[in-house]
Amino acid sequence: MQTQMTKSQLIEKIAQLRELAKKDVKGMMEALAEVGYKELKKNGVFVVPGFAKFVVVKKPATKARMGVNPFNGTRDDVQGEARPKGCQGSAGQGRKDGGVSEGPPSWGPFAFGLTYRAGDAPGRR
Repeated sequence: MQTQMTKSQLIEKIAQLRELAKKDVKGMMEALAEVGYKELKKNGVFVVPGFAKFVVVKKPATKARMGVNPFNGTRDDVQGEARPKGCQGSAGQGRKDGGVSEGPPSWGPFAFGLTYRAGDAPGRR
């Protein structure tokens, strides 16, 4: 299983590729994050051209409803709740393949060569 690259590993890799000081790369990344946070808060959209697009997504609140206690079967009122905003990111158009390697995905049933017919998908019994 591949591990996620840490911030310090990313800084080191960029510094090696562009022959820059790690301090300069770290400052650039912090500035990019700061500008990104402010733009997301102000406009709800932040685009890093050729790399990614980040969008703030507001999820609808849940409505009040009747619920059933699974232990004794009694019916109870369940209050509605406000849901927090989320941030959704998508790959940019900088690369033709979107940064994804060739071949089938390395997760799920495709990693093992399994395929499903329309009615046989997992969770549909």
